[in-house]
Amino acid sequence: MASRPCRKNCRFDKSILFILFVALCVAKIYYNAASLKSHQENIAMISFVKILATCFAFLLVLFFIGTTLTITSQLPIGLTGAVSVVAAFLAGWFSWRLISGQPTAKSLAILGGALIVGGIFFTLVFLGSMAVIKDTSQGPMIGIFIAAPLGILLGALGGYQYATKFAISDSQNDK
Repeated sequence: MASRPCRKNCRFDKSILFILFVALCVAKIYYNAASLKSHQENIAMISFVKILATCFAFLLVLFFIGTTLTITSQLPIGLTGAVSVVAAFLAGWFSWRLISGQPTAKSLAILGGALIVGGIFFTLVFLGSMAVIKDTSQGPMIGIFIAAPLGILLGALGGYQYATKFAISDSQNDK
């Protein structure tokens, strides 16, 4: 019985460190935006950071929804793209409103939080498993079936927590 050498195929790539670093930076930006919300006079964020975080949220959710729908459904590519763009637009819009310190409806906060955190969990596990272990097919499936639902649940709970802390009813949104 021949044993398979693990270290030959288990190479730790620098890209996983970059992905973790970017995810931590975005989480820090969102945390700072939420904590600055209570101090309206201190919300003087740089426009570049707002644009960067919004684009990151847009691209992250676009990749997350597009990849998940492509792998798990038989939808036409045009419909998959349309659903991905709409979800990414909602995540980008929520990100922009969050960083700007604008009040957000509970439904948008829950949906935006679920999409963004679900996208972060999915991307880290999906791409991270491919970066760490090159010859596995289980890593991406763990990203789709375990990490993404867990991230969606935690993101929705975080969005609800944010929305109740800075309450605004759904009917008062976007005056």
